[in-house]
Amino acid sequence: MEKVRAWLALTLGGGLILLLGGIVAIDAIVSLREHRPLDSEISNLLSQALTGIIGLLAGWMSNKNNNGVEKK
Repeated sequence: MEKVRAWLALTLGGGLILLLGGIVAIDAIVSLREHRPLDSEISNLLSQALTGIIGLLAGWMSNKNNNGVEKK
């Protein structure tokens, strides 16, 4: 069960990072073609998403370091 949770966390985290990378790459390409600066909302999206990912991974790691004792 622990391996399934680890793979699930890895898949969700990796997928989200790939999705965010794609959004940034597309915005960068559009910005270059239209000769405008990068959108500030994209950097805000990245900031909030990375904060969320760090929070989720920290929660998962703290639960993992619980030495097998589940909190109820």
